[in-house]
Amino acid sequence: MSDHATPGHGSHGEAEDAPLGAINLAAWGAGALGVAIGLLTAAVIAIAAGSI
Repeated sequence: MSDHATPGHGSHGEAEDAPLGAINLAAWGAGALGVAIGLLTAAVIAIAAGSI
């Protein structure tokens, strides 16, 4: 049986008081680079197909 099914299991209130960690700039940069590469790829395919 899951812990969530036991009586007296409180809500996730303890997580609400926890401070957030630092922003991971490397991960955000990698994500933004991935989005930019995807958009560039879509534009190149659209140009090659004659849609643009």
